[in-house]
Parts: sequence; C-alpha cells; structure tokens
Amino acid sequence: MSHVLAGVRRNCALSKFCTDFAWRSINPSQYADQAAYPSVLRARRPADLAGAAARPSLRAHIARCRMVIPRPVPAVFAAVLCWLLIVFPAPGPADAGAVESQEIADYLSTHPGGKALNDNEISYDGGALIVTLRRPIGTLAAADCPSGWYCFYEWPNYGYPRGRLSDCGRQSLATWHWQFRVESAHYNLGSGTVSFYYYDTRLFDIGAGNRVRSDASPYRNWPNYVDRRCR
Repeated sequence: MSHVLAGVRRNCALSKFCTDFAWRSINPSQYADQAAYPSVLRARRPADLAGAAARPSLRAHIARCRMVIPRPVPAVFAAVLCWLLIVFPAPGPADAGAVESQEIADYLSTHPGGKALNDNEISYDGGALIVTLRRPIGTLAAADCPSGWYCFYEWPNYGYPRGRLSDCGRQSLATWHWQFRVESAHYNLGSGTVSFYYYDTRLFDIGAGNRVRSDASPYRNWPNYVDRRCR
C-alpha cells in the first residue's frame, strides 16, 4: 500500500487531498458515512484552495491525481507460463519400444531371433553376430569389416547384407540363418585364420596372411559352418 501512496504523492500537486482520495478508493469502509466525506476533504485541502471558485471539481481532482497502480506482474507471468505449457508441452521420455524400420522388420520376419540395434544393424545371440543390412552411404564397394571381426557377405565383391563374428572355434551359421549365403569374405583381426565349411568339407580360408576373398566361387552359397583358429 505504501508504494501506491508514494506514487500518488509524486504525481499529484494536491498531495494531501490525493492521498486521502486514494486511500478512500482503496479502503472505502473508512468513510462509511458518505455525508461526512466532503467535510473531511474540505478539512484536508490546502488553504490556497479555500475559495469556492478555486475549488476544482471531483473529476478534475481524479484526473490530476493520475494514480498508477502497479500491474500484477506475477499473475501475468503465471498466466503466460501456463499458456506456454499447454501450447508447447514438455517432451515425454523416449519410447523404448520405438517402431523399427520396415527394412529391419522385413529381415527379422525371415531371420528371427535378432534385436535391432538401430535402423541398419541387428544383433543376434547377445552380440555374437552382428548383421548390417546396407553399406553406409558414400562408401565404396570394398572389403570393410570392422577391426576385431571377420565378415562374410551375401553377394560377391562385398555386397551387403554383411554378417560379422569374432569368436574362436567351430560355429554353425544356421544359428543365425546365414547358412548357404556366403559369397565373399574379409578377415580383419590381428592373428589367426577362419575356415569355411560345407558340413565337414573345408572349402576356403581367410586370415591374417590372406585377408580377403572377393568371390567365394566356386563355393558361393556353400558354407554352413565356420571354424576360427585364434593362433
């Protein structure tokens, strides 16, 4: 209340009258007796306005007072904030069950048991085998097995999809639906070799000394087992 009255005093030449008028406007119960109000004003107005001709009208006094009531800033701010929250709601947590790409879904429908890592890779058996469906955009058609893995491709000249393994020992490619699909291969480990088999018949090898085979011919689509010797 004090800051309202202070504003009145700064902006009104008739400070006592304006203060009295402002206080009555804010707290009219102080002057419940309407008949007594004019006498109160007359008692408090400055002496130089004693003459009736010099006394301004009530409307003129109100205009001169120019009371400035502070805007309810907190209320306005709260209203704006609520509006923003309605129009722009906070994003919810990412959906853990996000819909997979159609390409991933199609591959899993014919090669079940995997888990999508992203829109281009599928993990099988807890990451033992990683399948990459398509070559990254802008890369050349070349042997591109990541370091620490050996890879086999569904098409000659390293054509995707690509599967990759790293474990030692004999493994059945049927575990991950890769039997009878290998047409090229790349070995990218520091040591060892891997042999591709048709059951117990050894078809071809790749390893640290012979890393690539761009075409598995004459054994395209024959391998159904691999056997990596780590040393």
